[in-house]
Amino acid sequence: MTPERWSRVKALFDEACERPDGERAAFLDDACPGDTELRGEVEALLRSDEAAPGFLDTPAAVTTGAVTDRPVRQAGPYSIVREIGRGGMGAVYLATRADSEYRKDVALKILPLGLDSELAQEKFRNERQILASLQHPYIAALHDGGTTEDGLLYFVMEHVQGEDVLTYCDRRRLSITARLELFRKICSAVQYAHQNLVIHRDIKPGNIFVTESGDPKLLDFGISKLVDPRSGGSELTEMSFRVMTPEYASPEQLRGDRITTASDVYSLGVLLYTLLTGWRPYDVSDATPEIVIRAVCETEPERPSLAVERQDASASAAEARATTPSGLRRALTGDLDNILRFALRKEPERRYQSVEQLSDDLRRHLSGLPVRARPATLSYRTGKYITRHKALFAAGSLVIATLVGGLVSTSWQASVARRERQRAERRFNDVRKLATAFLLEFHDAIADLEGATAARALVVKKAIEYLDDLATEAGDDVSLQRELAAAYFQVAVIQTETGTGTADESEAILASYKKALAILERVVESGSKSIDDVAKFADLLGSISSFQSRQGRYAEGIQYGNRALSYCEQAIAARPDDKESGHVMAAVYQDLSYAYAQAGDATNALAMAEKELTLFESLSKKHASDTRLTAGVAFGHRMVGVALRELGRPAEAVVHHEAAIEIDKRLASSDPTNPHLARRMSLGHSYAAQCLNEIGDLDRAYVHARAALTLRETMAASDQGGSRLKLLVADSRCVEAQILAGLGRGQEALGEASLALEWLEPESRRDQGDVEIQEALADAYYSMATATGVTPPSAASRTGKNDACEWFEKAIGVYDALGAKGALSVATSKTLEKVRKRRDQTCGAPRDARSDAVDHQEN
Repeated sequence: MTPERWSRVKALFDEACERPDGERAAFLDDACPGDTELRGEVEALLRSDEAAPGFLDTPAAVTTGAVTDRPVRQAGPYSIVREIGRGGMGAVYLATRADSEYRKDVALKILPLGLDSELAQEKFRNERQILASLQHPYIAALHDGGTTEDGLLYFVMEHVQGEDVLTYCDRRRLSITARLELFRKICSAVQYAHQNLVIHRDIKPGNIFVTESGDPKLLDFGISKLVDPRSGGSELTEMSFRVMTPEYASPEQLRGDRITTASDVYSLGVLLYTLLTGWRPYDVSDATPEIVIRAVCETEPERPSLAVERQDASASAAEARATTPSGLRRALTGDLDNILRFALRKEPERRYQSVEQLSDDLRRHLSGLPVRARPATLSYRTGKYITRHKALFAAGSLVIATLVGGLVSTSWQASVARRERQRAERRFNDVRKLATAFLLEFHDAIADLEGATAARALVVKKAIEYLDDLATEAGDDVSLQRELAAAYFQVAVIQTETGTGTADESEAILASYKKALAILERVVESGSKSIDDVAKFADLLGSISSFQSRQGRYAEGIQYGNRALSYCEQAIAARPDDKESGHVMAAVYQDLSYAYAQAGDATNALAMAEKELTLFESLSKKHASDTRLTAGVAFGHRMVGVALRELGRPAEAVVHHEAAIEIDKRLASSDPTNPHLARRMSLGHSYAAQCLNEIGDLDRAYVHARAALTLRETMAASDQGGSRLKLLVADSRCVEAQILAGLGRGQEALGEASLALEWLEPESRRDQGDVEIQEALADAYYSMATATGVTPPSAASRTGKNDACEWFEKAIGVYDALGAKGALSVATSKTLEKVRKRRDQTCGAPRDARSDAVDHQEN
């Protein structure tokens, strides 16, 4: 039955129930003209409803509603003490035995009038027998049952003193680990019921109480059903929409499909989601049946780690779990996200096939072991191993050294004899496979760990030693050459991400790039090359182009970029519709645009950026699900914006920068922990702020500048990117200081510029060869000059003697020093001209060159 059909049946059933029995036939005649099948479905529900649903459909501890107006004093040998709950399906009383055989408090549930037919009596006895057979420490026991003197059926159950599981956990501020351990106890009770061929079908917080001793009690098997072992786990009787809790029901329950033990797995998934986040995966508490069905059957639940981040009450949810909002998000990210999504799959056959499997995955997660709900990639297994064996990870460098020693040893053995040579070859291949996996996957496994920068640098250092040794053994083995080129390429990327920007590090990065280039060039020029080799070679040339440009070697950057384009054209000519080759070409356009921009050729920079944007937009339309291409569109907008600003068109540039920001925001909404997206958004905000500052829209400029600074401070605090991120933080402070000065907020501007200098001055003394740091230092001095110019002298003096003019001279001194070394880019030369002009406007005639040099030396 489709959801639409079910909605229609349910609506007619509800309307029919509101009418007297004598009017129902006439109502159905009018409501189902000519549709005998629809009428039959409604009549079947009406007959099922008259036959009465399950008996224990509300908890033994709490219920609501009415049974009979007559007071009840006695039920068999049990004396009623007081009422503890009342509901539409019966009342629950605290009772004790009246025959003095023994004294024991029990929960006694008396069922309503009208359930005394022969069919109801039979159903009553069968269900009582089922529940009596469930003897488990975490299931509320059924003690007795019978009929009162007034002919009312009753059950006698264990009286559970405690709180529902959600209240219990939140009152005691149980941690995520404690909640998982308690939930596994609940799983053991449900699994026991399944083993006894009983499906609960109404698992929810109100049916699970926790005692003061911390033991859960599963209540209310009132709508549970026996399972026929011959039917593959399906129930023996039909069910009605009225005997379920929609917020915790499975899609198949809402659709009226066959119910199996997988339905209880789904309800347990909803319960666990609520226990861990404080929110249900779907908010359908006040919804119509149609909305309930649509939400549960069609909408994918939000990842728990994302749900707790977005909710307004995330702080209170975290506090109830004895952690912080960020700590709660980290605890849910990864395994628990995947476990819950696995348990909440729409199709029963794609969920955990038993409660035991769900519980076991939680056990594995708690023990730091890989879980079955997540693909067992090498990087994932490695990350789990590191978590369990941190001491062993600290000795990782020794492992790599051992691998290198093993390689040298096998090379020596190969020259001894054929038998030893064969053995060495086998060992060589094993070491080769392990090492490349270690380099490419082990590093990825730790890349996003907080404080991992030093560890990543150690991995790179040892990996280079190993790769250099392995390269001497490559010979004519094309497959090994490809692996080595890819490994050196990856090492260069990692060196760039983890480096501090010193001249020595820059040379080491370029050396890694050139090793990869030399090896892959041999492959491309050989008869064994493939189109993939050509595309990868173009990608490598483009990366070297970008690196050379960032080092101030713009001519080399343009040369490598144009060479990369020629190989891109070869790859695309062979495979016109290949998105990977198209992606590489678009990236090369981006690298060339950057190189031209830094060389002062803004016209060519804009032409390359526009080609990049056009190509990425075309690829993204054809492959809408590929987020790399969507990110490429953002890159294209950003590069067009940079070129437009260089051409003196900042207003047009802002449009492109803000378009890039919006794209990156959409990507980040589905991947909020991705540091690369955060870095790109920070660049977009910074570029937009500078353009808006130039056109005088200072309020909007400040909003963007503040957003850039916030993102960069967050990333730098987590140690993702090392000193390069700290440099970006300093850059953002300078941009914000200049905007604040323009707004007349001099003291705030001075504070931001001073904070930038606190980090830049010692860094510039540590490595005077780092062009980016020296340029940032000059920008910071310029920002101090700008801020001091709008601040009262008594407040503006950071050292007691510096004024705006002296800060201008310091900035010019650093720029001139870069120029003397030939390290002043065209773009920076334009900045220097602007600084000189502002200095002349503010301070009059410039000081002599000797004074400039003295100031710079003092710094």
